[in-house]
Amino acid sequence: NHNISVLDLIVGTSFNFTTISGKVLKVKVKSGTQPGTSIKLGEQGMPIADRRGPNHTSGNYGDQIILLNGIIPDIIEQGVIDSIKKYKDIQDLKQN
Repeated sequence: NHNISVLDLIVGTSFNFTTISGKVLKVKVKSGTQPGTSIKLGEQGMPIADRRGPNHTSGNYGDQIILLNGIIPDIIEQGVIDSIKKYKDIQDLKQN
């Protein structure tokens, strides 16, 4: 799970993410991404067991999944709120 501002989901962003193996990867989030979206980091997850037994490693890894939890920032500048209201009003007019 990764908490991310809904503002970042709207405009897009990138962030550093530490995988379960300790690697730090830069993850990009496209503009318009919905809260609850999953991002798959291929072959960055748990090691895959080898059929020969626990003393052998396969060298393969599963995928790590990041779930984006959209959060509303505690403090939003009034200018941003005004812009969002203006955009919402325009969208409301288009729907009617």
